[in-house]
Amino acid sequence: MIIYYGEFNNELLVKPKPVISLLKDVQDKANLQIKRCPAFIDFYKNTYAVYPTFDYTLVYDSAKQIFESPDYTQDVFNSLIRVRDKDSGAFSYVDPLLCFVTDESSLILEQLPLAYPFDAPRYSIIPGEFDIGKHVRPLELACQAEPNVPIEFKRDKPIYLVKFKTAEKIIFKRFIVTDAFKSLMRATFNLRDRLKFRKPLSFYYKLSEEYKLKKQLLNLAKQNVVE
Repeated sequence: MIIYYGEFNNELLVKPKPVISLLKDVQDKANLQIKRCPAFIDFYKNTYAVYPTFDYTLVYDSAKQIFESPDYTQDVFNSLIRVRDKDSGAFSYVDPLLCFVTDESSLILEQLPLAYPFDAPRYSIIPGEFDIGKHVRPLELACQAEPNVPIEFKRDKPIYLVKFKTAEKIIFKRFIVTDAFKSLMRATFNLRDRLKFRKPLSFYYKLSEEYKLKKQLLNLAKQNVVE
């Protein structure tokens, strides 16, 4: 099964890595036993670690109810951070903005928090899933920050996991996100942001089918494959 992936802003993306392959980097004594555990192996089948494209530090000041960063400029902060709820510290981090497209008519993608063999992050991931065979949308890290503790995003450390609910072997092919691709995606964003009431995923699945959005985006991805 081929899955096409691209970063919405064409940043220099780290290719998603299979979790099972990363176990070789774990040096504790339990590693060999865990690698042999069928429940563990089955759970992580077709599950991949997603990495940011560069290093960035973020702090949620719970007293002031604000997010701050010592890195780069305010413009960079504004481009990366979307505050969802300043009272609870809920926010989205949008590096990378990953897009997955597939030929399959149905394929569930599940976004998961980090667990073994990864260190626990300083945030709680808000998990979710949707069908990338029916609807294409960028993935971002939606989470709740631990108060007053620096969150350090690093290019060599994963920030969340994605699981593709299939038994088939997955082959990734990266594509360049063109202006035409972005234009189609923004049409969906604009509608979503202007609706007075939140719509279920079934609404977007139907919309994608009606306007052939997934088909158009898939064609654009295929035309701009770089590996």
